Order: sequence, then structure tokens, then C-alpha cells
Amino acid sequence: MHATVFGYIRLEDGDGIEEDRLHDLLAAHATAEGLALADVFVDRHMPPARIVRPGLTELLAQLQRADGRAVLVADGLRALDWDLPPGDRPQP
Repeated sequence: MHATVFGYIRLEDGDGIEEDRLHDLLAAHATAEGLALADVFVDRHMPPARIVRPGLTELLAQLQRADGRAVLVADGLRALDWDLPPGDRPQP
């Protein structure tokens, strides 16, 4: 059974092409790691220093309601990272 994860993207603008690219990165990373990507939450037009982020708020609420216990974050610059408890990590 695949561990369920959620994705999160924060964009300083509303660039749909960049959003699609980052979404594809999240999906590809989840697939490569044997994870089930349930949903991706996006905050658009969000400067880095902004504390209140509606997409992140909804993601955190979803984590409380669902079995997913990990989040993939796309920063647009490098590979993604994720953290699962050892018992939930996919076996190679």
C-alpha cells in the first residue's frame, strides 16, 4: 500500500506555467518514491514573508482530517524532500 502524501506550492505570482511545472515535479517525485499524491495545495501571489497563507491553512486542516502524514513541497529550484516515519517509508 502506498503512503498518502499531499503537495504544497507557493508562488509569488500567478504564473500558470510555473504552477503546472511544479505540480508535475510533485507528481513525478511521488510516483518515483512509491507515494500516492492525494492533492496539491497552492498559494498564488504570496510573498515569502506572508504568514497567513490560505492554501497552507487548508493543507494543514486536510492533514488533520486524512490519513496523509507527509507533505511534498516544491520550491522551484531543486528536488523535493519528504519525511515519513520509518514504518511508512516505501521499500526499494
